Amino acid sequence: RELIVKLVNTSETEQHPVLRLERRKGKERKAMLTVLKAPLDGVNSFDAPAAISPVDSTMLLKDNKLPLDIAAFSMVVIRVKI
Repeated sequence: RELIVKLVNTSETEQHPVLRLERRKGKERKAMLTVLKAPLDGVNSFDAPAAISPVDSTMLLKDNKLPLDIAAFSMVVIRVKI
């Protein structure tokens, strides 16, 4: 089982939320992040087919908190095993 949180930043400025996640003992302390960001007028093309593509990364929870930096006009999907 996993908890999936989706966040969208529709503003022109970067946002810095902190997610507080309660977790059961013995579970992994990491979260998988998928981020999609691009200029508002950005497009994929034959010359740049991956200009707009998701980027995966991993973050560690610290004291059941996950501090985030969400870029302007972006979407983040967070997955945490529960």
